[in-house]
Amino acid sequence: MTVEAALLGTPLVTFYKVNPLSWLLGRLLVRVPFYSMVNLIAGRAIVPELMQSKMTGENLAANALWLLRDGEARAKMRSDLAGVAARLSGGGDAMAKAALQVEELMEGHAAHVS
Repeated sequence: MTVEAALLGTPLVTFYKVNPLSWLLGRLLVRVPFYSMVNLIAGRAIVPELMQSKMTGENLAANALWLLRDGEARAKMRSDLAGVAARLSGGGDAMAKAALQVEELMEGHAAHVS
C-alpha cells in the first residue's frame, strides 16, 4: 500500500501493531532499518512509522494533523515520494521492482547480521 501511495504522490503515515510475540519473533528474524516499503526503497525515513507501542490513536492523529496542517512538510513528502516513484519507473512492473529492492536490502542486512 505504501508503494501505491508513493506512485500516486499521496502523503501518508504508516503504522503496525501486532501480537507482542509476533513482534518479538519478527524482530529476531528480520533486521531492517525501516518497516514500510517506501522508506526501505528510499533508504531513509520519508514517511512516519508508528510501530507497536508508538501506534496510538493520539500519535496517529498527531501525525495526520501534522501532514494536513503543514504544507511544507506535505510538499516535501510528495517530493520524496516522487523520488521513490522515479526509482521504480523505467518500464516493467513497479510493484515487482519494489519487492526486488526490498529483497536485496534484506539480503544485505542478513549478510551483516550473520
